[in-house]
Order: sequence, then structure tokens, then C-alpha cells
Amino acid sequence: MISPPATIWIVIAAYNEGRAIGDVIGALRPEGYSVVVVDDCSRDETAAVARQAGASVLRHAINLGQGAALQTGIEFALAQGAEILVTFDADGQHRVSDIP
Repeated sequence: MISPPATIWIVIAAYNEGRAIGDVIGALRPEGYSVVVVDDCSRDETAAVARQAGASVLRHAINLGQGAALQTGIEFALAQGAEILVTFDADGQHRVSDIP
């Protein structure tokens, strides 16, 4: 019996990453990953750019820091049925090829 592929979610904490986040999501989505971006009260267009690129977007009303943003994203992804979670930088420092 062949098992269906695992549900993989990428969790991205973002703060003022409007310039980079679209490219990051654009590299992840074609690989079939579901992506959630937690905008940690950015002052730029991070949330709008992420949403336009196809990510689910959550927004903190005040800046709570990276740890809290990751926690929010992880809780969301698990509620959506994520079986595998990967945290990913919003600024493009990680490569999609780094995900096994």
C-alpha cells in the first residue's frame, strides 16, 4: 500500500520583509508546500505581498517577536492538518533545496 504524501507546511515569521517575501514564497509554492506567513506587525507591505504570492497570512496587532510569530504559525499549520512543519526565513537566506 502506498502512503499519500505528508502534508508539509512552511512557517515564516516576518517583520518588514515586503521586498523579499514574495520571492521566498514564489520559490516555495511550486514545490507543493503550503505556506503560512505571520506578519509581526510590519510597517511595510509584508502581509499584502505574502497574500498576493499565495501564502496564508496571519498578522500580530503588536510586534511580539520571532518566537511568538513562529508559535502562532505553527499552531495555525497544525490546525490545518500539517504533518510536517518547516520554519523558513522571510529574507531569502534559506534555499528551497535545503528542505529534504
